[in-house]
Amino acid sequence: MKSRRVTWLIVLLLVVIVATSLVLVLHKNAPAPAKQNLTQTPTITTNDVSYIAPTNWAQLTKTELSKEGAASGIGRLSAPPAKFTMAIEPTLSSPKTAASLRTQTLLGLQHLTSYTFVSEKTTPVGGETAEQFIYTFGNSDKTEQQLFVILHEGRAFSLLFTANQKDFGSQVTDFQKIIHSFRFQ
Repeated sequence: MKSRRVTWLIVLLLVVIVATSLVLVLHKNAPAPAKQNLTQTPTITTNDVSYIAPTNWAQLTKTELSKEGAASGIGRLSAPPAKFTMAIEPTLSSPKTAASLRTQTLLGLQHLTSYTFVSEKTTPVGGETAEQFIYTFGNSDKTEQQLFVILHEGRAFSLLFTANQKDFGSQVTDFQKIIHSFRFQ
């Protein structure tokens, strides 16, 4: 009787060990649960404008904004790197018409190193008409930029998307999310 009890205890112990091992193996090999974004994508509100920062984008530091001559901006936290910045010209120095803003912008772009014009079009942004320019510059490691210039209430706004030329195409979805969410307050 005692040996039967010992045998059953050994069998029971083996079943517990096998079951525990099986649970651990299945848990280890189970796919990780999808990460859920429990917070809404943040809306950046500054200088009488607002726009949505896509997932994995964060506000640029004041030092970075100062280097860029920008009033606001966000950058991509993960690879490939990209930036969105917004500069505002004061009312007194802003061009008075869309045509003069376009001319001033094109003249300014020509000063970039190895500048290559890609395209230009007129498009709505934030309820206003914007001139959109796409161009590249730089020598060996080319940068591509998409620039929107807008006259709003006597001030010129420059909305600039920047990425390495080889990565630019992969950034367009994020750039579109930002520009489509852009609003004047």
